[in-house]
Amino acid sequence: RRAWPGVARVRSVRQFDAAFTARHFGFASAEAYYAAATLRGRLGAVRVPLLCLQAADDPFQPAGVLP
Repeated sequence: RRAWPGVARVRSVRQFDAAFTARHFGFASAEAYYAAATLRGRLGAVRVPLLCLQAADDPFQPAGVLP
């Protein structure tokens, strides 16, 4: 018996996050996982020096997102 039914049928990152990631980490949906994992609105609250590194071709974090 498979521990994570549906994972073998996924064809996108969003489908994988819905079938596995969100459930594995206790989120109700992929959307709830994305909302909790985003840095949107949080970077401005950092009060200590912070270096963020990112690849220009990162498919998960487009180059224009970080200031």
